[in-house]
Amino acid sequence: MKFCKTARSRSEMQEFMKLSDRENFRKNILNTLIKGGLLKLTIPAKPTSPKQK
Repeated sequence: MKFCKTARSRSEMQEFMKLSDRENFRKNILNTLIKGGLLKLTIPAKPTSPKQK
């Protein structure tokens, strides 16, 4: 969580955690953290934006 104090992209977080499966990371880790309120989207109106962090 300390790593994400600064806005980070999915790929930056995934690389930091040394995880290679993009879909698994997104579904099982990233979405869970967002739904739990531990992470926030930088562009909430556009959750699939390529500029999202």
